Parts: sequence; structure tokens; C-alpha cells
Amino acid sequence: MATLSPDEYLRERAIVGDLEGLDSPSTEALIPVGKGHSATELAALLDEHRRSTPEDPFWRGVVSVEPRTHGVTVRFHDHVTPELQPAADADEPVEVACHLYRPDLAPG
Repeated sequence: MATLSPDEYLRERAIVGDLEGLDSPSTEALIPVGKGHSATELAALLDEHRRSTPEDPFWRGVVSVEPRTHGVTVRFHDHVTPELQPAADADEPVEVACHLYRPDLAPG
């Protein structure tokens, strides 16, 4: 987990625009850029977070991050309905319905 100082938080928050439009499920999200900043800056910020926290499960769902005129489009994998899978790390045989146990969805 990344820890930011108050100054770092304010710097990063200024790059990101109003997130009110991100209130419904979708496989594509347009993250608006903050006033006075560019889509390139926002894409670089997301890339920096992806490189610094590659183990974060959030990134497993991201297909692409592309700068646009007024923000960055983040595309996610299509929805996957969890199916029963064996939990390899369990002490006793058990199956779980969790996408984290699907080998085809494991981080690469």
C-alpha cells in the first residue's frame, strides 16, 4: 500500500478531475483530468501507481490506460462470474467461488 504525505496527496489529487461520473459499473471509465493538468500527466500518475503497487488486485482488472483529450480512459476486463475452484492454500480440501483462485485470471 502506498503512503502519501499531505503534500503528495494534494499534488496527485489536483491532477485528477471530478470523479462524480464514476458512480456506475462499467468496463470502461473516463477519469477526467484536473484543471490546469494534462491527460499525459494523469496517465503518468496512474502508471506510477501501477509500477509501485503491481500486487494490488485492482491492476489485475485493468486492460489498458489511454490518454484522451479531457482525461484518461481506463478499460477493464469483462465481468467474470466466480465459479467454484479448489483453494490450493487450504488445510483441507475446499472449493471457493472467487475469481482470485482462477488460474486464467491470475496476475501475469
